[in-house]
Amino acid sequence: MTQTIQTVKDMMGKTVKVTMRGISETNVFTGKIVDYTTSNTLIVWVERLEDGEWVAVNLSNPNINTVEEIQEAVVTVESNDLKQLHKEIDRAFKYEDEDEIKLMIKVYDCFEGGEQSYDVEIQWAIGDDVYTDCVVTDSFYSTLEGDQNAEEQAVKRAKSVLRTVKGWFKYSEIKVVEGVEVYHA
Repeated sequence: MTQTIQTVKDMMGKTVKVTMRGISETNVFTGKIVDYTTSNTLIVWVERLEDGEWVAVNLSNPNINTVEEIQEAVVTVESNDLKQLHKEIDRAFKYEDEDEIKLMIKVYDCFEGGEQSYDVEIQWAIGDDVYTDCVVTDSFYSTLEGDQNAEEQAVKRAKSVLRTVKGWFKYSEIKVVEGVEVYHA
């Protein structure tokens, strides 16, 4: 891809993949374009994400050095009202022995129809069952498969939900399992 001043201007501040081909080795890294100069050649300054160092990349010969924009994920979140979910869970437990109920907080990781989703679930099992039912508290959707950022956000939210759920059943016999588990279909 031939870089022009306009394409570099369009990529300013965006995450890019830089490939620098040398005589004996090729260096590939990701970073953000922070500046550029146009004296006799087009040179961009890229701040490496791994260490924050600024690297000058000469784009006058696209066979040697290239800069490609990396598609960043768009993450959207849908949340349900925890108070309503608490009422729904209480209704489900109404005729059950509290000491037979086990609650778990899990994150369901699914990629389907070109969309990555992470659902934060409150799951429960009654008696010897491994799984009885669940409610979804939050859903994190991403445009990229396996989006680490969306997963981290979902796990962070799941830990918050776990603290809330522990508070709900603090004075009951219902067992709330420690920790958050991420599982795949």
